[in-house]
Amino acid sequence: MEARSRFIGFPREVVLVLASVLLVLAAMAGGYAIRLATAPSSTPATVVISGAASSPAQPDAPCIWTGSHKAC
Repeated sequence: MEARSRFIGFPREVVLVLASVLLVLAAMAGGYAIRLATAPSSTPATVVISGAASSPAQPDAPCIWTGSHKAC
């Protein structure tokens, strides 16, 4: 009787493992692409506090800049 190798299914197992790895990598790449597509494209918020540029209604209120928007 001929002894059978325990690696008799080796080619099929390799194909399944490679397909699984490629599927996981494709899912990760898709998730990363969605993350990049939906991420805000503005720069991080810059906060500048200046008492001299406050509104007349609140003379001591500091102004805060967030991107290109000013709030006093």
